[in-house]
Amino acid sequence: MADTFFEIYRNASLGSTQLNDGEETIVTTNSNTSYVIKDMYVNNTSDLNNTYLELNGFNVGSITKNATGSLVIPPNSTLKIKTTNYPYTFKKDTITARDSSGRPLFEEKIYVDGSTSKTTSSSLVGSGLFSQYLNDTIDVKLNYDNANQAYWYQTSHDNNSVQTLRYMRQSPNAESQLQYQNYRALGVASMNNGDFIAFENSGSTFYKTNYDSSPTSNPGSGGSITSNASPYPTSSYPRHFFFQDHLWYRPSSGYNGIIYALSYNTGALKQYTTIGGASSGNNFFCVSHDARDDKLYIWEQANGNFYVTELPHTLTYLLANQSSTTGGSYTGYQYITQTPAHRTNISVNARITHAPYGGVQFTGTDNVLYNMDKDGDFFGDNYDKASFEVAGNTNFKDFLEVSTSDATTAEAAAAGVTAPTFGIQLLGVKSTT
Repeated sequence: MADTFFEIYRNASLGSTQLNDGEETIVTTNSNTSYVIKDMYVNNTSDLNNTYLELNGFNVGSITKNATGSLVIPPNSTLKIKTTNYPYTFKKDTITARDSSGRPLFEEKIYVDGSTSKTTSSSLVGSGLFSQYLNDTIDVKLNYDNANQAYWYQTSHDNNSVQTLRYMRQSPNAESQLQYQNYRALGVASMNNGDFIAFENSGSTFYKTNYDSSPTSNPGSGGSITSNASPYPTSSYPRHFFFQDHLWYRPSSGYNGIIYALSYNTGALKQYTTIGGASSGNNFFCVSHDARDDKLYIWEQANGNFYVTELPHTLTYLLANQSSTTGGSYTGYQYITQTPAHRTNISVNARITHAPYGGVQFTGTDNVLYNMDKDGDFFGDNYDKASFEVAGNTNFKDFLEVSTSDATTAEAAAAGVTAPTFGIQLLGVKSTT
């Protein structure tokens, strides 16, 4: 019998190639061989809390730091690295902003989920300025049409009746008004199939215009989704929010406690009852989705605080069920009281939008952009609008929105973002018979 102290295993670049299936065999012994591991040296493993050594089906130790001891690997055994840290998922932050002079800004950042290191994959600074309605802006969006021409769109609301939609072409620069209307649902949005559209209603008729093919058309020039929606946005402060292929709207302030969801695929109209009394019916609201349980939530403001209504339908049901229904009662609700700094800003600047985990994104009175989940807990990054940089621009942002979505492995690789690698070295004694 011979005992030899030597390097049993070493790999300095373990990662997705080996571990995307959840495991990697690193040592095997036959009936005549055994090992006693004396020392383990690792690097770049401090974040791998769900990665460990497994011997013959049993967890025998974490690999997050160096270790010394005596781990016996008997004959006919298998030592593996097991992990749930891999495969890594990638995220993308899409940041749209506008500085106080009216210049629109855009940036995408891609990163490994959970990492604070983010890589800019694309950015664009507007070649001109939006010239009107800056104080009333509730939305700024960027779209590339079918000819790969960049267009910016600005939606404004005077917090009473007037809504406007303006566009800016990036190159050659041009800026103009597309629509100016009172008491209507009006704006632009991305559909789930990737189409970028303008939406508008005129009475009970709701229109959809494809801005990928007609980027400067009147929003009401496209085909109608439905011509008999009832009720529909009318006088006395109607409010709306586009989310998951549906135009959600409160027809007027008299409908406090009731919100309608109009499918922009089929024209089906669903009515939902919210907690009611949460706010004046003329306050802005938003709808959010929690992918972990597929539930939908309506967020309403009340003097800078929030009422959150859990809807009785999941997103899967909403997208699949194309019938018009009424009287959908809420499943539950919650009132979230905010401290002064964390309250929403005033008037149109209090516009709120959806965030991950069924949450809401809003600007506080301290001019910081927050993400808050349905339980009132803050998460993710906070963005100080006075100093946060977008596309190299650090001017004051009077509009700022950050949305987070999944990024593909190909998108991440194109941006130079890859899953991390780590190294492990095992030293010990080998025995043979």
